[in-house]
Amino acid sequence: MKKIAFILLFFLIGTALSGCTARKLIKRGDASMLANRPAEAERYYRKALEHDSDLSEKPAFVAKFKRARSQAAYKEGEFLANQCLWEQAAVKFSETLEIDPESDKAKRSLAQARAKRDESERLYADSASLLKQRRWDDAIRQAEAALKIYPFHRPAGDVLAEAKRSAAAIHCEAGNRLMAANNLAEAEKEFQRSLYYVPSLVPATEGLARADCIRGAADQKKGLWGSALLWYTEANNHISKPEYLSKIEAARSRVLSRISFGISVNVTDAKVGWIAESSALRSRVFAGISARKPQFLRLESAKNGAKPPPYAVTVNLEDLSARGGLVRSENRTHFYTSYRKIPNPEIPRLGILLQVARRDLARLRRDFNRTCHKCHGTGRVKCTKCRGRGKIKGRTCSRCKGTGKYNCPTCRGKRPGPVRGHGRKRATRVTRWHIERKRARVRYLQHQLVVVPATVTESFSAEWPYVTNHYEKSGVIQAGIRIASNATGATPNAITVRKTFRRKCTTVDNPNPRIGLRSYPLILPSNDEVRTSLIQVAGSEVAVRIISAVLKAKASEVRAKAQNASRNGNSIGATEAYVDLVHLMKPYAAAESAKLLERLRRQRR
Repeated sequence: MKKIAFILLFFLIGTALSGCTARKLIKRGDASMLANRPAEAERYYRKALEHDSDLSEKPAFVAKFKRARSQAAYKEGEFLANQCLWEQAAVKFSETLEIDPESDKAKRSLAQARAKRDESERLYADSASLLKQRRWDDAIRQAEAALKIYPFHRPAGDVLAEAKRSAAAIHCEAGNRLMAANNLAEAEKEFQRSLYYVPSLVPATEGLARADCIRGAADQKKGLWGSALLWYTEANNHISKPEYLSKIEAARSRVLSRISFGISVNVTDAKVGWIAESSALRSRVFAGISARKPQFLRLESAKNGAKPPPYAVTVNLEDLSARGGLVRSENRTHFYTSYRKIPNPEIPRLGILLQVARRDLARLRRDFNRTCHKCHGTGRVKCTKCRGRGKIKGRTCSRCKGTGKYNCPTCRGKRPGPVRGHGRKRATRVTRWHIERKRARVRYLQHQLVVVPATVTESFSAEWPYVTNHYEKSGVIQAGIRIASNATGATPNAITVRKTFRRKCTTVDNPNPRIGLRSYPLILPSNDEVRTSLIQVAGSEVAVRIISAVLKAKASEVRAKAQNASRNGNSIGATEAYVDLVHLMKPYAAAESAKLLERLRRQRR
């Protein structure tokens, strides 16, 4: 019987707990429905039904569960429809109608999904039929329309790819036939149409490269190396091959040899005493020009050649000076913290405290050993009422209780007294605890006198006077550049290059490294070192300015030539001049040169 009772008790407890859990799950499901999360609500309702199977017989819960399932299926169908997955969306809308046959929006969505699916299937069938008829463009249009409705329609994608490949192959074959007939313009159009269908078709790209290479070879035979270089570059941009690269290098070398020109550079000095300086500047300028000049620029001598170079450059060393020394001195004071050993002030204080403690200990001992002056240490005194007889008029004395003595009122005998004595038969409040405590104090002070050091370190502020000397070394170099054109006779171009040198140094008089005031050595270059450094910097700058100015002057001449050819309708001569201009501008204006080259390439297309 007890076993059956326990089983029933456990069953009732489990049922109550399951009912409580089911109610919580239902509340969570209701909250999810209010938050428009029907799938989550469906899961909560399903778990509640697992905990309490009796809920399936409650109409209210069944209605909630049904509505949650219906809305969850419809919402998933809407998500699939937004992704253009019409087949899967139609399945979800059908599930919604199975749960809730009266849902109008599910009926409309199902009809729309089926219509989209049927429309994509119809377009796919049309594209497949057109593909068999070899009507590539129509097949591509129909397949693209089918994929626009249903992007995941794999058969339509296969038809689209097959149609594009077939159309590209046909146009590529037509381009090859036209190439064989030497009809380059029409062949290029066919290759472009082929690449429109399949952008990565290698035969079409090679066909375009061959056409450009043929055009380049034709211009090369005519001696139009600039135009040939453009065509070879276009061919290499279509598809890179060693053959095209070698043709590009050959054409570029011809263009560079065509625009090659020379300059003469003469370095002079403004003062008679600067022969060595002007010679050093000349070496630096020539080294800088040789290191930085482009391939087509030659450095010639005006004296050795029978014909002077097109440009004559004169560099005049106008100024070169170096000076320096002490600029100013400052009297300063260095504040620092110093330390010294002094007698420890704690030792006299501890000695005084030890003397006081010893004196107090002696006094406590004397007080502790002093007996009561009234009872003389016995703790009992003679009764003054009965005069020691114990009776008064035959009756027992009420004070001494017939003993003739009573406890001493001064030390209170053996009983603890509230005022004095503490029952020690002594007229004092000192105990052994007081004596031991004072003895410990004496021992502690004796130990401190042994432990504490005899001296301590004391800090104090100190000053140290010193002098700061400021030195400075400076220099300047100025060179004038005149560039004259022997061919055009234009006004010489004047350029001024000015470079300065400045360095400072500080020294300290009366230093003291022990207190942190270090001495600094005087590190300044000599005047000769300053002049040498200025010549090196100015020589590099003069070389750069000469190259840039000469190239700009030559580029200006070539630009004028190209513009005149364009105005006269000589497009071939203008193209050749502009190609020369591209290579002339590249060393000093790379961005502008690249823009001009891109414009020439666009004209070719």
